[in-house]
Amino acid sequence: MNQNPYAPPQADMTQPAPALATGSDEVFYIVSQRKFTILFLATVGMYEFYWFYRQWGMVRQQRRLANDPGSTLWPVARAVFALLFVQSLFSAVAAHAAARGRPLVWNHQSHGVVLVSLLGATHVMNWMPDTTLNSGLVTAIIFILVFATCYSECLAQGYINQSCADPRGESNKELTRANYIWIALGCVLWVVLLVDMFMLEEFMALLMPEEVD
Repeated sequence: MNQNPYAPPQADMTQPAPALATGSDEVFYIVSQRKFTILFLATVGMYEFYWFYRQWGMVRQQRRLANDPGSTLWPVARAVFALLFVQSLFSAVAAHAAARGRPLVWNHQSHGVVLVSLLGATHVMNWMPDTTLNSGLVTAIIFILVFATCYSECLAQGYINQSCADPRGESNKELTRANYIWIALGCVLWVVLLVDMFMLEEFMALLMPEEVD
């Protein structure tokens, strides 16, 4: 025997990484594209924060298991400032897929540029003073950006699912009780936004009619 009795124990790197029962790799947040779309649109895009938070939370978890220095990242901060970290997230997804022998037919860099542009435009519209544009027009533009962002991120989720060997998102396709609560709250927000967009001026005119001299 040539083994050194004082050498530290080493992990057997020939063993596959732990995987979910569904066959996914549990490296990124998996959700079916149908469920993603429902939650994103129902909450007028608020689901996006949770989505980014869960993606980076899974990344941090895996890095901690691997004793990677990058495990100190803050998922909340990366969700709040998502547009600054889109490219690094997409690059990590593509790298994981390639490492597992599942290369994606995906130009993740161009996709990242598009999504960053959409997120940036949404922030600009949200912070734009009401005096710059008609409030109804601003709301309409925000709606368009919400749908465009949903489409872009839903496509990205499809590639994330593929990289984790769960292309249909079977491990997370059912709506939960908490999901329905968020959907209900989102519907209230939709009503408020639609009123602001189409009927605000008429509604205010009914409440405060102009005095006749």
